[in-house]
Amino acid sequence: MKPLKLTVRAFGSYGAETTIDFTNISQKLFLVTGDTGAGKTTVFDAIVFALYGEASSMSNKKDGTLLQSQYAALDVTPLVRLQFSDGAGGETYTVTRVPRHRKLITRGKDKGRRTREENASVSLIMPDGSEYPSKETEGKIEEIVGLTKDQFMQVAMIAQGEFMELLRAKSDAKKEIFRKLFHTEFYERIVSELEERKRGKEREIADIKSKYGAIVRGINVPEGYERSEQISALKSQVQSGILANMEEFLREIALLRDCCRAGKAAAEADYRAASEMRDKRRDACTAAEHLLKDYARLEQARAELVKCGEERPDMEEKRRLRMGIQAAYDVLADYRAYEAAAKAAEITGKEKAGQEEALPGLRASAEELVGRERDEEKKYDAAREKYDKLSERVEAARQILAEMADTRKEYEENAEALADAEKKWQAAKDHLASLEEKEKEWKVQEGMLADAETILEKWKRKEKLAEDLAEASGELRVLETQIGEQSGKAERAKVSYEKAKATYLKENAVYEREKQRFLDAQAGIFAAQLKEGEPCPICGSKEHPAPCHSGQGRSLSREELETLGETVEKLRKSQEETSGKAREEETSLREKTALYEGELRELAERYREAAGDAGTAATGEAEQEADAVHTLVGSFLKKVRAEGAVLRENADRLKKVQKELEDAGKEKEKLRQSAEKLAESVQEANIAVHQNQARLESLSDRTEFSGMEEAQNLLREEAERRNAAKALYLEAQNKAKQAEGRVKEAETLLQRYAAELPEKEAEAKERESAYVSLMVHRDISEAEWKKLTAEYRREDIDILQKQLDDFKLREERALTLEKAAKEALEGREKPDVEKLKAEEERAEEKLGFVKKNLDLWVCRERDNAVVYEELAADSDERREAVVQHSRLETLYRLVSGNVSGFRMDLETFVQRYYLERILTSANRRFLQMSAGQYELRMVSAERAGEGKNRGLDLMVYSTVTGKEREIKTLSGGESFMAALSLALGMADQIQESTSSIHLDIMFIDEGFGSLDDHSRDQAVRVLKEMAEGEKMIGIISHVTELKQEIEDRLVVSKSDTGSVVRWE
Repeated sequence: MKPLKLTVRAFGSYGAETTIDFTNISQKLFLVTGDTGAGKTTVFDAIVFALYGEASSMSNKKDGTLLQSQYAALDVTPLVRLQFSDGAGGETYTVTRVPRHRKLITRGKDKGRRTREENASVSLIMPDGSEYPSKETEGKIEEIVGLTKDQFMQVAMIAQGEFMELLRAKSDAKKEIFRKLFHTEFYERIVSELEERKRGKEREIADIKSKYGAIVRGINVPEGYERSEQISALKSQVQSGILANMEEFLREIALLRDCCRAGKAAAEADYRAASEMRDKRRDACTAAEHLLKDYARLEQARAELVKCGEERPDMEEKRRLRMGIQAAYDVLADYRAYEAAAKAAEITGKEKAGQEEALPGLRASAEELVGRERDEEKKYDAAREKYDKLSERVEAARQILAEMADTRKEYEENAEALADAEKKWQAAKDHLASLEEKEKEWKVQEGMLADAETILEKWKRKEKLAEDLAEASGELRVLETQIGEQSGKAERAKVSYEKAKATYLKENAVYEREKQRFLDAQAGIFAAQLKEGEPCPICGSKEHPAPCHSGQGRSLSREELETLGETVEKLRKSQEETSGKAREEETSLREKTALYEGELRELAERYREAAGDAGTAATGEAEQEADAVHTLVGSFLKKVRAEGAVLRENADRLKKVQKELEDAGKEKEKLRQSAEKLAESVQEANIAVHQNQARLESLSDRTEFSGMEEAQNLLREEAERRNAAKALYLEAQNKAKQAEGRVKEAETLLQRYAAELPEKEAEAKERESAYVSLMVHRDISEAEWKKLTAEYRREDIDILQKQLDDFKLREERALTLEKAAKEALEGREKPDVEKLKAEEERAEEKLGFVKKNLDLWVCRERDNAVVYEELAADSDERREAVVQHSRLETLYRLVSGNVSGFRMDLETFVQRYYLERILTSANRRFLQMSAGQYELRMVSAERAGEGKNRGLDLMVYSTVTGKEREIKTLSGGESFMAALSLALGMADQIQESTSSIHLDIMFIDEGFGSLDDHSRDQAVRVLKEMAEGEKMIGIISHVTELKQEIEDRLVVSKSDTGSVVRWE
């Protein structure tokens, strides 16, 4: 990626549209120079914003409205456009971004007074001229560049104050950067795949353990089993997840199963013998119970037969009563049929006589009503004809009256238009005279406010300067807060160091004391073993005049002493770490304090320049006092804004007066034309009014009615008379039809009754004859059957019959039971059932005991056989799973860095190869810049995995002392050279290792001020050598000496309208 052309507008410190052409430089190394605050860094902010949508700073990220320039009006849309090549095929891309910004409202009641926020947008033009889809643009730009913003900042854009982040980054942070640059995520996937496979095997083994744990719960050990202790111990191991002794466990289960099989066989034999005895006793008891039941049935049958003999006379009486009731109800049915037929014949005769009597009167009434209908019809026809004639006359009058109403309305409208035209004509003349008077006044005001806009523009530049001072004052207050926080951090780090130091000294003293006691104790042990005449195992002497004697108390063992030594070593390292942390925090505090003092001096100087003599007099000796400077800046801003209120009011008044004068000229011409047109309208309206009056007089003579209301009333009265006649006619018509209907209905009924009467009289005689015949046949008189039907219901017949049937059934059952009982007994005596039942219960009890014992042995044999079969079936699978899991776990722990003493993972191990090549390239520059004094080295492989993964941590090697030390011990200038060398080395390695990322650009923002003359010359020499290739290198700095060493310079200066650039 190489920038070709950069365009900014209303962005940061750039107000007007500014274009920087990077293709015009003669050398690939160029300098961006200018005063502090001129807008040098904004150039690089714009490049990074165009690519990633954020400014270049990593610690103080700016986006959206914070990037909108204060030097441009709110109606100017901020914009950044970057044209760049991809570095591979030389294809050119153009990306255009508009940040989120504020814009003046141009419509509605808030027009020109308030602002609204506009959303950000981005556009990417491809080499073929097409625009890439906006939703996918961000990803496409990152794909073209090949780096994320964070990676781009650490490799290609070394920003002010952030150039040491990559240098001092921990291994984990470097690993993320290297993964993207060198595509080492494959090795991370290897670790993840191994972890997943290991977890899969762990789940498989866990399932096996869970399964085995559930299976072994089914083991059934009988009491008194001689190997129960072995079984219990092995079972507990399996339930605890220990499968090492599964083969031995299977052998024990097989022995237990065989033992249970033998016990089951013995129990089965006992069960068969007990079952036979129980069956014999049960059969004897059953036979006795059956015999006893036969005796009971015989006695029951004889008792029932005696009872039936006693009830027989009563049953015979009930039989005779049932037959009488049945005959009575049969006769009653025929009597009711006869009675109904006679009644029907009587009713039909009466109806026939009634119709014959009424028919003459109905015929006479019908003839009278038909005559009345004809009379009412004639009256209705006459009323309808009269209404139709009147309706025609009313319609003619309505048309004439309607025309008169239209003419009268037109007359009123024309009269109103005439009055309105005359009024408007007079108003137009008055308005024209008034407007000419106002025009004279506005011209006077225009002359008084002629220079208001010029004064306002000068004031706006002054306001912008005051706002910049206020913004710088706010940033200075933030820095004050940071210094306070950093002071607290430095103090806490110092306290932590003192605590760590005291703890280390205390524990180290204990360790040295215990170590001496241990050595003394060891000497005492040897002395206690010495014997006169035997050689000493240390010196060989056979004489021992003064052997050592151990003191009081127990000394620590070697293992305890080593543990204490490790604790002391950890405390020593902790002391060193807290010491380094305290030194780092103190250095950071000094750097921030120095930066604060410089910023404060610059702010005071800028205030004096802005405020003039009054500002100089006001500051005096207090210019270094922050509170005084903040107060002066705030007062200056308030004063400027107060002046602005008056100036804006004057400018607004001037614009308003000018606009009113312009509008007045246009309106005067319109008023003259309007007055002429209105005069013509007055004349035309007057003519129309006279024409309307003549027409009304002509129409009034042609109508016979005074008005439409009179005509409508007459027509309504005639309609009412017509409707009344119609109602009378319809009523007469309806009554005539009803009378004719009644005559016809009477004639029809008379004919039907005459036909039905003979048939009904014959049926009544036939029913009477059948009724009398039935009484004779059943031998029952009318009085007898009426008495029986009154005393008894028809349902009583069924009740009596059921009682007779039940009696007969009981008697027959008793006879049958008596016969069957006699045949079953065959002369046998009554048995002793209680005695036989007692013998059966004893046999059943014994069988139950034997059955429980058999069931117990069956369960034991079945449970243990199932457990053995299920465990034996999975033995090969279990052994294979355990072996595979052991291999996977060992390999995973190794490649993931989870081995004690070796915490470096596989991806870091591979990335060390790339880092080694980066350091080779970086040290070529670092040695040259540092005059052969320093080079960067990785932490050794032995130390890289101690405690945590430090495989990508860097150390600095001094060729002077021959020792390695921490990166953070470098000075500011040394750190800058190391970071610059590392970034250059990384860029070389990226270019060499991948063709997808082409970084032909590097920007270095400040840092050269921390170098001495020799180091700066060396650094510039290295950069010039690099710029001889394809790489473009830009340096932003205000160091004066760099202007003499670098030919191409982009000079950035600040004006009243914002930053301005030019190439030199």
